[in-house]
Amino acid sequence: MDECIKSGGRPVAGQAAAEPIVKKSESGICHDKNSTSYERTKKFTEFKTLDECVKSGGALPKK
Repeated sequence: MDECIKSGGRPVAGQAAAEPIVKKSESGICHDKNSTSYERTKKFTEFKTLDECVKSGGALPKK
C-alpha cells in the first residue's frame, strides 16, 4: 500500500496512511516536516530520519 500512496494513490476509506517522517524527493532533496516543501513533495522515498536520508545520497534543502 505504501508504494501506491507514494506514487499518488490514496488509502482506502477508513484506513489512515502513516505520514512519512522524512521525504527524499525525486531530485534528491531531503524534506522533514519543518521544510516549506514537505507538503508539496508528492513523489518521494520515505526515511525515518534526516540522517538516513542524507546518508542515502540526499541533500538538505537550501534555506
